[in-house]
Amino acid sequence: MASVTWNVIFQDKVQKLNKPDSWSMEFDDAIEAKRSHIGWKEYIRNPFSRFTCSICHHSWASSKSMVVFHMRLDSPAHNGVVKVRRYKQNCKTCEGATFEEPSVDPKDLDDMMDKLIEKILVNCYGQESSQPKFFRKKVLKGDHLSKHCEACQKGVCDQR
Repeated sequence: MASVTWNVIFQDKVQKLNKPDSWSMEFDDAIEAKRSHIGWKEYIRNPFSRFTCSICHHSWASSKSMVVFHMRLDSPAHNGVVKVRRYKQNCKTCEGATFEEPSVDPKDLDDMMDKLIEKILVNCYGQESSQPKFFRKKVLKGDHLSKHCEACQKGVCDQR
């Protein structure tokens, strides 16, 4: 369900680009932060996210989640692709807990998509970056628990 929201917001913003290219968004857990393939550009965000354990239903917030976007425009085909990986976290109270997808606040998701569109304009269309946009930064107290962070386990988390 969350993937649908991401795609709806992304497509709404793509329509406003007024470019002759179609763009799609794919969720791909095979892409890695800081390891984009040749011809792909990368954009990384650390949105405020919520997680809920599918075993015990414990819920927690994190200002240290990671979302990675890899983007590429095939100009002759008029086709652009954005691949997204939402790094997961698992519950600290359940033994053997599975990694859970982050849930991003709709306002934060909208802001993140605005910035993604700006990155597409800069990286794929060669446009100048617009005025810096300031994003709401939510700060949570508490340690980052690396053993419960998928990005830490993959060696790409900036918080570790």
